[in-house]
Amino acid sequence: MGLVAVAFLTCAACAADRTDWIQPGKTTRSEVVQRYGEADMVQASQDGEIATYRPPLTRTPPPPMEIPVVRAAPFGVARTEMEPVNPWLGVRDVAAGTERPPDGLRIEYDTRGIVRDVQR
Repeated sequence: MGLVAVAFLTCAACAADRTDWIQPGKTTRSEVVQRYGEADMVQASQDGEIATYRPPLTRTPPPPMEIPVVRAAPFGVARTEMEPVNPWLGVRDVAAGTERPPDGLRIEYDTRGIVRDVQR
């Protein structure tokens, strides 16, 4: 039992917060954008801006779906076939190829583009 607890704590320590590199007062907006891509939502104000990164999309595909389709067949008859529907059609991950914060992130920048506050 003790060995299992030690292994669990060791693994928990390995999963360090991937946002610790962001240092208020030092990290710039361009460094964050270079690493995470553009934010999902940006709110501008006189004091700067607030960038919000949502958690990454889940990559679990939805269950397969099919719809009946009527098609013309030889000799003037019609036949019904089931045709698969791709519910992900048109959906693309705009941040593909960039690292994303695992649980979402809210970053406040000052007017110079320097990180003022980070909320994980």
